[in-house]
Amino acid sequence: MIFSCNNLESVSPAKRQTFVYYLGGPSNYNGVAAEQVADGGFIVVGDSVVAGVSLGVVVIKMDATGNPLWRKKIDSASANSIKVLTDGYLIIGDRMNIDLNQATVGDQIIRMMRLIKLNSLGEITADQSWGIRSKRMRVGLI
Repeated sequence: MIFSCNNLESVSPAKRQTFVYYLGGPSNYNGVAAEQVADGGFIVVGDSVVAGVSLGVVVIKMDATGNPLWRKKIDSASANSIKVLTDGYLIIGDRMNIDLNQATVGDQIIRMMRLIKLNSLGEITADQSWGIRSKRMRVGLI
């Protein structure tokens, strides 16, 4: 918050409310995005991570003062952002998996995109993912 004035006596900060919450669980959380919703509360999305590996997505709905109202864990997912809709929330994520059982390096890399829609209570109403194996890599001298 920034205030500007000509002298110290003219400083008059506005009334404000501030809260700080640390949200945790059985693994580490990497915060990804937070959005304010129409009721004055917030929706927060993060990745649940252990040893650098994403275990899933955690979505937390908070009231206007930061108190958690509900928490949703979505396995085998990764979040990049969250969008507030009139009837819920849209989580967008992507990930790159390595399949070491493939014979060539180019076939070992699997890229995926996932779109998850939640209703206002955090229940999944739609879940779609798309994936593709990477193009074969060509290694050579330039």
